[in-house]
This record gives sequence, C-alpha cells and structure tokens, in this order.
Amino acid sequence: MFDPDDEQNVSAMTTCFSNLAKVADKNFEDYHFTDNDPANSERFELIFEMKIIFAISKCMHYYLTSSGVSISEHLINLSMLSHLLFVVYRASGSAFMCNQNYHNIQSVVKAAFKSVATCIVEGIDEYFVYQDCDDKTENLFRDVRSILSGAANFDVYELEQRLQSATIMGIIYEKYPHLKTTSRRLNGSLDHWNPKSWIGLTEDVDLVDPRKVDLKDCWKLGSQKAAAILTRDRIFTAEEVDFATIAANEPNTTMYKPRGNFVGSRPDLV
Repeated sequence: MFDPDDEQNVSAMTTCFSNLAKVADKNFEDYHFTDNDPANSERFELIFEMKIIFAISKCMHYYLTSSGVSISEHLINLSMLSHLLFVVYRASGSAFMCNQNYHNIQSVVKAAFKSVATCIVEGIDEYFVYQDCDDKTENLFRDVRSILSGAANFDVYELEQRLQSATIMGIIYEKYPHLKTTSRRLNGSLDHWNPKSWIGLTEDVDLVDPRKVDLKDCWKLGSQKAAAILTRDRIFTAEEVDFATIAANEPNTTMYKPRGNFVGSRPDLV
C-alpha cells in the first residue's frame, strides 16, 4: 500500500486516502464475496469497522485535495473528522492511532477554526484553506536552520539575524526563480495545499469570505455527520456519540483529552 523507499509516504499516502475514500459507502454485498464462504461472517463484521476507517480517510482526502468548495464545507468536513477520531480514540486509544498523530490532526482542525474565527473578528474578507497548510512555514524553518552550516540551533538574537537573511534570500529567489531548486519531498501539492493548486472560483466571494461562515453551525453539522457514520452499522451506540451529554458529564474531556487525559507530548502547547 505504501512505498517503503519513501520515508514520508507523501504521494502514496494521499493516493491511499483517495482509494479508501472510494469505498467508504460500500456495504458487504457490494464486494461480491463467494456465497457460503466460511469467512463471510468475519468479513461481515470487519467491513462495518473498516467503513469507519474509510470515512476518516475520505475526510482526510477531502481536506487535502478539495478545491473550489466553500470555507464552510471545509470546516464541516474537518469537524466530522475531529468527531470521528474522538469517538474511536475513546474506544480504542492508541491501538487505533498513535497519540501524536491523533494530537496533530486535532491541532489541524483547531487551527482552521481558529483562523476563520480570527478573520471574522478582524474583519478579514478573504481566507483560503491552504493558508493554514502550505509549505511556507516549513521552508522558512528549513532556511533559518541551514543558513549557517553546522549550526542548526540558535537563540532569539540569532533568529532575528537569520530571518533577515532568509528574507533577503526570498527577494533574490523571487527575482531569479531559476536559481532555486525545490526539495524532493516538497515539490508537489499532494500533502500540502499550494496556491498554484487552487482551482476554485475565487471571484465568488461567498466561497472564500470567512464573514459568511457560521462556526457553530459548521461544528454542529460535522458532529452530526460523524454521529450518523458511527452509529449506522451499530458499531457505536447513540450514547457514545451524544457529544453534548459527554461534554456536560465529563468536564475534563475535550478533543485533546478524549479519555480525560491529554493525548500527545506537550499539554502546555494546547
């Protein structure tokens, strides 16, 4: 499924999400297994569980590749992803997903909602989802660590100097783009949004205007979609997806703390 020679599995990962997303809504009878096969009963139960994995993959693929959709549609999808992960992690813990991956994905969701909320408060009239997930920050971090060979670490004073140098480098590369060679792992758009990938109708201001977004509605709709997926095959009960009751009865439980304890390595960064 993944390419063992690619340490980051960037293209393979997105292709995998794409393929899993295609079967997210398939039922047992859609697979055309041989009738009376003794393995069918086990397959029947397994497919119900796998459909949740497929739904999570579909959310990830939508987030990574969907252009030309509104901010609200992206936020609803991210809310759905967040709630799917929350419920499954509550049930299975790190046997389902390693702690840091769970934390990182929840942070992506939080960042998108926070960015749109900031735009609304500040009166910013245009927001693109790739602004929260492009390569600019990664590239800048790479530059400031590699400007001085053999000295990847630095203090605040040195950071100021290196940022000045990185800015000058950026000006030069903007003027002479042929001088800049891209990283082998960051030269595509499969794992990070890139402005050149955007094919949405940017002249349709409703698609990119954060002031048109109702954050509460997006979060609620995403949670409802997640609950429907989790309960449709009776893998989870209605009580397990009653997010309002969980929040009321378990005040220490959050998306970062699905079992009441922080998931990840740095609770101080939440």
